[in-house]
Amino acid sequence: MNNKTPISVVTDGDKAMSAAIRSVFPESRHRLCVWHLDRNAFANLFNTEAYESFIMCMVRYVTPDEFEDMWKKMVDKHNLHNHEWLHEMYAKKKKWAEA
Repeated sequence: MNNKTPISVVTDGDKAMSAAIRSVFPESRHRLCVWHLDRNAFANLFNTEAYESFIMCMVRYVTPDEFEDMWKKMVDKHNLHNHEWLHEMYAKKKKWAEA
């Protein structure tokens, strides 16, 4: 790569790959692949409206405060307070959210 570090590296979220990126490219931003997020959201959010709400959180260009508001409304509306996959995605939001 001509001694250049990539600005971002996009993956499916594999933990070993994430560790390798941190080790080899510590200055690069690790992002999660939108296609994989979409497939995982569809598989984990059984309610179509909840899935669509998650996708809106994922793709909308909003401020961080607006994102937090959208997220809270989604969780409240669809009663997803104890949804394990959604909690994991929220913890990784800096890797996928536009805000």
